[in-house]
Amino acid sequence: MLDPTPTHTDYATQERRRRYSESRSSTSSISTQSHNSRQESLRAQETNPKNMAQCPSPSRAATARDLDDLQNNQHTFSRLQLLPSFSGSPLTRFDSWLESFEAIVDTSGWSGEKIVQMLRAKLTDRAFRVIQAILKDLPYDYDSVKEALLDHFHGDENVDLYLKKFNKAKRKPGEKIVDYALRLQEIFKRAYPVAHSEKSFAIILMQKFIEGLDSKLQTKVKYKDFKDFGELVTSTRTYASRLEALETDRERQEFIRSIDGTHGHAELTELKPNDSRSERNDDEGSG
Repeated sequence: MLDPTPTHTDYATQERRRRYSESRSSTSSISTQSHNSRQESLRAQETNPKNMAQCPSPSRAATARDLDDLQNNQHTFSRLQLLPSFSGSPLTRFDSWLESFEAIVDTSGWSGEKIVQMLRAKLTDRAFRVIQAILKDLPYDYDSVKEALLDHFHGDENVDLYLKKFNKAKRKPGEKIVDYALRLQEIFKRAYPVAHSEKSFAIILMQKFIEGLDSKLQTKVKYKDFKDFGELVTSTRTYASRLEALETDRERQEFIRSIDGTHGHAELTELKPNDSRSERNDDEGSG
């Protein structure tokens, strides 16, 4: 007979080897999956916008600045499109129009050359011909171009004329306080073209503003202290609104009283003829 022990032993050995091989294969697969998972997690962290924001690189910071500049340019362009062009017509003052233009481009961060280009783009007809002639002799320096344009459109204005207008200025009947203040400011700038922005000259403007008010409003603001012209105008508007409300209420009360008085007088007039006829009838009856 053959001894079965060796065969049994070989089979058992082979079985143990198979199980060991499967165990290592499973362990290797799990290790590979874990490694791949960690790699994917790292890649996700690198591409996560929050992590990018927390650790900005120089290139990303530059991109953010470029985006801000682009948005600022688009905003400025949009506001310039809403500003009407200046044709050089006497119906519109160039210096007033220029103030609106500068209020838009002051925060743009543009160079002086680009501001000149934008200014030229907003001028039409006669004004465009003027700036074209100026740019032939001057470089694209905004201050120089601005001075030349102001001299062209306002150089022949007489300061003495505006001084007379300023001294005679007062609030027109029915004119709003704000409209009166703006009109007086414009005349003041022409009368004092160099010194109108100085604080000491603001007192002249405030005094003239008060002088141009009616007596009722003058008494409300004349002896009060105001830090600047804007505060004076605001307070005057408040007092004017109160006085107008009182005047409206007083007129309404007077109107009601006048109606009541007329109505009562009419009733008395209607009663008198009836009373006289009644008295005659009584006399005839007694006779």
